[in-house]
Amino acid sequence: MTLNCIESIINTTDGLDIGITVVDNGSMDDTVIEVINKYPHVKIISNDENLGYAAAVNAGAKSSGAKIIIISNNDVIYHEKTINKLISYLENNPETAVTGPQQMYPDGSWEYSYGRLPGIILGLKNLFLITSIQQNWQRLRWRKKNKGLKPKNTQYVDGAVMAVRKNVFDSLKGFDEDYFFYTEEADFCKRVKDKGLKVKFIPDAVVTHIRGGSSTRMGYDENKVQTFITSKFIYCDKHFSPLRTRIYASLEIVHNYSMILMWKLINLFFTKGKKHYIQSKIKVYKILAKTWKNVFAKYLDKELLIENK
Repeated sequence: MTLNCIESIINTTDGLDIGITVVDNGSMDDTVIEVINKYPHVKIISNDENLGYAAAVNAGAKSSGAKIIIISNNDVIYHEKTINKLISYLENNPETAVTGPQQMYPDGSWEYSYGRLPGIILGLKNLFLITSIQQNWQRLRWRKKNKGLKPKNTQYVDGAVMAVRKNVFDSLKGFDEDYFFYTEEADFCKRVKDKGLKVKFIPDAVVTHIRGGSSTRMGYDENKVQTFITSKFIYCDKHFSPLRTRIYASLEIVHNYSMILMWKLINLFFTKGKKHYIQSKIKVYKILAKTWKNVFAKYLDKELLIENK
C-alpha cells in the first residue's frame, strides 16, 4: 500500500521538485525494506513502536526543509496534478495556510473530506440531520464531477491528506501529540484559524483514500470508536469550558440514540432486500451511542475528581 502511494506521488507531480519521507511507526511487515529497494531516494524515519499519527507527522515534518509539506496517510492514491493544485493554491493565496483535496473511495464514490470542528453547533447540526443533508448534497455534486465548484473556506480538512505551510506548522509546534489518532488535524486547523489564517478545501484536487491501510474504517470496531470519541474529549478539554463539553457530548449521545430509533422505524417499512443494510446502520449507531455515553461518564468522573481536590 505504501509503495502504491509513493508511485502515485511520483507519477502525478510533473514539474515539481519533491522529496518523500516515510515515517514507519513500528510496522511488523517488510514495507520499509521494500521501499528502500524500490525507491532508494525516499527518506525513511523508523520508530521502534507506534507513537501515534501526530508524532509520526511531526517527525516527518521536522526532517523537511520544504516551504510546503504534504501530510499523507499511506493508503492514499494521488490523482493527476492533485499535489500541484494543493501547493499552487497556497503559493497564490498567502492568507491560506492549509489546503485539502476531495477524497473518494476505491469504487469512485464520494468520501467525507472536510467539515465543521467539534462543538455545540456541530452537535446541533448532527441532531437535526443538517450534517447528513449537507453530506448527501456534496455526494450528489460529486456525481456531477464537482463541475463549477470553487475552493471553499472550511473549518478543517481531513488529515489523510493536507498541504501545510511549513513555517505555520513550525510556529504552531506541529500536531498535538496528546492525540494518538483522530482529531489531531481538527485541533491543528483550529489553531491555524485562531492565528487568522484560512483553511481551504480544493474540490478539483482528488485522491483515492482506501481507508484501511493506516486505520480501517471504524465500522464495528469498538476499539477504534473508543479512540475516535476519546480524541473528541481531548479536543474539548483543550478548547472548551466544562459546560460546553457537557452540552456537546449530550447532543452527540441524543443524536446517536435518535438515529437508532429512526433506522428502527425505517426497518418496519422495508422488505428483506434492505434489512441487512438497515441492521448494519443500527449496529453502528448502537456502538457509537454506547461509547459516547461511556467516555462521557469517564469525563464526568474525572471532572468531579478535579473539583473535589
